Amino acid sequence: VSTAHEQFKKLRMWPEAIDCLMVAERNVEAIEMVQGLLETGPTPRLWCCLGDLEREPKHFETAWVLSKKRFARAQRSLGREYFKREKLPEAVVAFKLALEINPLHAGIWFTTGVAEMRLLRWEDALQTFSRCIGVEDENSEGWANLAACHSQLGNLPQARTCMSEACRRARESWKMWESFQGICMQLRDIQGVIQAMRRLAELDQGARVQERILGMLTQ
Repeated sequence: VSTAHEQFKKLRMWPEAIDCLMVAERNVEAIEMVQGLLETGPTPRLWCCLGDLEREPKHFETAWVLSKKRFARAQRSLGREYFKREKLPEAVVAFKLALEINPLHAGIWFTTGVAEMRLLRWEDALQTFSRCIGVEDENSEGWANLAACHSQLGNLPQARTCMSEACRRARESWKMWESFQGICMQLRDIQGVIQAMRRLAELDQGARVQERILGMLTQ
C-alpha cells in the first residue's frame, strides 16, 4: 500500500493516494494531505474523502453543492453516514438523490429499502426492493426483503413467490427456508411446507420444524 501511495503521489493522482493512506489506516496523514489539497484546488471528491475520514456530514454536503448537485457519491456517502447514525429519514433522502443520478447501485437500493423497512414504510420499501432486484437479480436478501414487504402488506401469494426466488438463490441458508416455510404455513400450502421441511432436514435443521407444522400436515 505504501508503495502504491508513493506511485500515485508521483503521478499526482491525489484521491488514489489518499485512498491508499485510508486503507493503511494512516488517517492523520490522510487528513493533512486532503486539507492541503483542498486549500489549493477543492474538488467534490476531495471533500468526500475528508468526509469519509472525519465522518462529518457537512463535508459531503459541501461536495454536493460544489458539484452543482451532480456528484452522486456525495449523497451516497452522506446517506451511509446518516444510516450509521440511525438517522433513517435523512439517509433515505440522501440515497434517493444519489439514485436519481446513478440508479445502477444495487447496494444503495438495498440499504434504502432496509431504512424504509425500519421506518415501517412498507409500500416504499416494496418499490425500492423491486428496483434492487431489477439491478441485481441474484440478490437473495433483496428477494427475501421484498417477500417481507409483501407479507406485511397482506400480499401472501406474492410473498411466497418472492421467498421462493430467495431460496433458489440461497439454497444453503436455513433462514431463507424457514421464512419460506412460515409463509407457506400462512397460506396452508402443504406442498410448500413439505418442500421447506425437506430442505431444512437436508441442512441439518430438522429441529426447526415445529410441532404445529407436523400437526397441520397430519390433519
